[in-house]
Amino acid sequence: MKLRIDSKEAFKESKVGLQRQIVWEEELLFPMREEKTGMVEEGPTTVMRFERSQIRQYLDAIHQKVEGRNPDTDREEQALGSHNRKEERTLYPAIDNVTSAEERATLFSSMNAIPKDRYNACCSQH
Repeated sequence: MKLRIDSKEAFKESKVGLQRQIVWEEELLFPMREEKTGMVEEGPTTVMRFERSQIRQYLDAIHQKVEGRNPDTDREEQALGSHNRKEERTLYPAIDNVTSAEERATLFSSMNAIPKDRYNACCSQH
């Protein structure tokens, strides 16, 4: 039996997951790094916050294409991947370097405690 994944549902799951990550970063990770380093007006968190508006534009573009059954989302998906690589190569290691294992454990617990309604929203048609 072959499992068929509806593109709209797959998009919704991806978008909600990305929104969850954004909430985690903006409310927990970024403030922790900024507090530890004193870098509030500069550094990777400033760049990541700036890129949020671009991420929303990419998600809107993908949404429009999914709604129109247009599979040509490569450009937008590559841009999202580029942002993710920056986080994985720069931001997350920087946070690891300034936090203890106990602080990271507390951070993960805080992430899991954020209510789903803070990020679990997608397109009205879905």
